Amino acid sequence: MKHLRTAALLAAGTILAAGCAQTEPAATAAPQLSGTTCVWKTTGAETEPFIAFDEKGGVHGQSGCNGFFGGVKVEGDAVAFTNLGSTMKMCAPEAMEVEARFMKALTETKRVRQSETALDLLNGEGAVLLTLERKN
Repeated sequence: MKHLRTAALLAAGTILAAGCAQTEPAATAAPQLSGTTCVWKTTGAETEPFIAFDEKGGVHGQSGCNGFFGGVKVEGDAVAFTNLGSTMKMCAPEAMEVEARFMKALTETKRVRQSETALDLLNGEGAVLLTLERKN
């Protein structure tokens, strides 16, 4: 009888421990950006805004008026554009507004959402900052 009680206590303890065990959330796949070029279809820009991701963690492109360059850091599903710099020419006011919006979206991006045809830049709350069309 004593062995039966011990077995029952062990079984109950195992069930309780299993029920209380914490499970890790499923990891979200890291975005595959390397080698991708995406454009922002908008009006008012002097040059079509685009961003190209290279294999070494760098980015470059056009922001509507000026060229830009920098890095991209990807950790899990988190994305951050780093050390962004650009040329500094003046353009028409409309192009400067497009550029300001494009660059602001890059600096505020915390995640991206990809499909076969688009790349959404998302802020920390998951709201879409810009939707870019994938070229490749």
